Amino acid sequence: MNLNRTVSLAVLLAASLLITGCLTPRQEAQVFRQPTNRVFTSDALSPLPADLNSAFAEFDCGGSQNICILQLAKDAELSKRFHKRHDLTLLAVSGNAIVKVEEARYFIKPGMAVMLPRYTAYAIMPNETDTEFDALMIFSPPYEGKDVVLEK
Repeated sequence: MNLNRTVSLAVLLAASLLITGCLTPRQEAQVFRQPTNRVFTSDALSPLPADLNSAFAEFDCGGSQNICILQLAKDAELSKRFHKRHDLTLLAVSGNAIVKVEEARYFIKPGMAVMLPRYTAYAIMPNETDTEFDALMIFSPPYEGKDVVLEK
């Protein structure tokens, strides 16, 4: 029996057990909501192409949250915005930045995190002239791409 058929049969069996109520919530999560990228390393980041000043992409999604990667060129800025339905934790990976939260300003460097509950306005500006800023953005619930932008 080949691997694809084995996996298909396992998923079909798990779905049948779920429908009949035989899976616990933990078993259901193990079968249906597994992230594909368990571990993030900054080595996995590629530098921004010269023709882009920013990039945003989902790294992984698992259950009630997702992790996105934000890259800002040294002269770029993420304009002031807030999220109606999402709590956000911003974790700096490389480069330094100024994160403006409402009217407060925070200088962050790799390893620092900023928690942004829903409806909290924020903006991000790299704080170095020679390095891009890279960060993980952890959204809960998973981010679906809708922001309320306050300023451009």
